[in-house]
Amino acid sequence: MLTAALSLAALSFFVSSSAAAQGEQVESRLEIGAAQIQQPGREARSALVLGGLRHHADSAMAAYIGGTITWARDSVAAAQAVAAVAWRPSPQSRWQLEAGGAGAAFALSQIGSAGNVSGWSRARYALSRNVGVLAGATAGYTVRGSEESPSTALEAGAWATAGPLVVELTAARARTRDSLLMAASRVYGKPGIGWLDVGDVALSASWGVGQLALELAQRWRTGLAGTDAAQAASSGAATWTMTSRTALVATVGRQLADPARGAPDATVASAVFRLTFGAGGPATPAGSEAAVTPMERGANLVVRIRAPIGARVEVAGSFSNWDPVPLDLRNGVWEARITVAPGRYRVAYRIDGGPWRAPGGLARLREFGGEVGLIVIP
Repeated sequence: MLTAALSLAALSFFVSSSAAAQGEQVESRLEIGAAQIQQPGREARSALVLGGLRHHADSAMAAYIGGTITWARDSVAAAQAVAAVAWRPSPQSRWQLEAGGAGAAFALSQIGSAGNVSGWSRARYALSRNVGVLAGATAGYTVRGSEESPSTALEAGAWATAGPLVVELTAARARTRDSLLMAASRVYGKPGIGWLDVGDVALSASWGVGQLALELAQRWRTGLAGTDAAQAASSGAATWTMTSRTALVATVGRQLADPARGAPDATVASAVFRLTFGAGGPATPAGSEAAVTPMERGANLVVRIRAPIGARVEVAGSFSNWDPVPLDLRNGVWEARITVAPGRYRVAYRIDGGPWRAPGGLARLREFGGEVGLIVIP
């Protein structure tokens, strides 16, 4: 269960990118690694982590299906599957709707004795290119032997971006009858009260530079009804992209119990090797390139595209808040010259409103329904 939150976070990354485009992309991933997991009052356990996902996106919709097996002794062993979809009325829409479901089996040595099913929905609205709000709901049902426990949660929040930095703040209220899970997490109920209500405030930030991407999260929990709980947890993750197909992912920190998904309170340290393959969509054609010329402060980005004289050629990126910039025809080649400050940027071009593509010579990344190139200005 340690990857439940990470799976949903990955979906949000795929579907909330500002680089929505025409065309479609299909991407698959495999992950294998090891983890050290410690639940309150128990010895730390070593675990093998195996996971995979398949992601499909076009200009208005993205779909995601994935699964993870955490293999270890006792209840730490678990298997999980997640499926979700995100939809936009149009590529330029300010609205984005997300929904999904998950299923999990706990204690794999006694398969069928414990498990959880959950579903969730969320709406996002962009107030501007850099600020937005969100609201959502989650419902879950957990079975442990003869114990059956429903749980619900409501959340609301906001997000903001500033260059490569993305910050999100959410507040949630969760209600559960899963007293076994909460007691194991040292959240104790008051006598004679069946439901436990807790309030969470979560702050997360992600930032990328070059091949490195960092994520930090902090969560505070307070008892609202049925409990006097007061907890806090911090976690972090780092992803090192070695090539366009390989990456190393390291995580460390504590996750608080998630009753809606049946996930326990645990301190986790893990290292995972990620392999990406099977990416579909149009490949970057010959005759496109991007070059960076260093300056005293920043650099000069030059994008050159070979396309018909009557074509409409545009470039966009995080340096322009994804506003398309038309290229000029110079000596039979379409060209754009853009001055950029130091930082980490994504850049893409399109011809006659077609799919966004990464210029040649850059590391390629898959975004929501398109492809972008990565540049780093020291």
